Amino acid sequence: MASSTRIIVIWLVLTEPLSAVGQSATAAADTTAANQLAVVSENTSPPRQTRWHLELTGSFLRESWDINQVRERLAGATVVVGREIAPHWMLGATTSLFHVAQGPLPGAFLPTWSVLLRRSLYQVGVTSVFADGGSGLSYASAPVPNQGTRFNFVSHLGVGVQRRLTQRVGLIARFRWLHLSNNGLNGRTSNPDIQALGIDVGWRVH
Repeated sequence: MASSTRIIVIWLVLTEPLSAVGQSATAAADTTAANQLAVVSENTSPPRQTRWHLELTGSFLRESWDINQVRERLAGATVVVGREIAPHWMLGATTSLFHVAQGPLPGAFLPTWSVLLRRSLYQVGVTSVFADGGSGLSYASAPVPNQGTRFNFVSHLGVGVQRRLTQRVGLIARFRWLHLSNNGLNGRTSNPDIQALGIDVGWRVH
């Protein structure tokens, strides 16, 4: 009987460490698998959306009403830097450099700077429709329009559509109205204006 008891005690002593080692190995394997799963999940999760946007567009406008002497045509480039300030709202700064063709009169270069506020109206998939508006200043290389001044105020309203192509790049197109005048700074007789309609077409980077 004593011999049987000794055999049972020896067996328990020998098998207990092996059981502990087996449990530790299993726990380590489970921890490694969990870490690998977390890494895979992190790598496959969609990238975070940035709240900043950059737009580079070509701009083409033509005076459409309230024509003074000639019908001005504006062509150039527009850059918009914007940041989402709330759901569906973006606040930004925009600058344009236009060449103004004034018929038989000499043309002029017209840089503009303005603040822009944009509202997203509705979205279908990766395509959204928006409306925006802004106002600011300009200073041309020659009086614009003719018999006007080099310094003018500008304001603009637009409606457009943007479509995402990749996670960071998309297309944008906008139909825009542009108003330019000096607000009577040099008197009413030196305040011709431009009322132009046109489009902006280009790229949007997130």
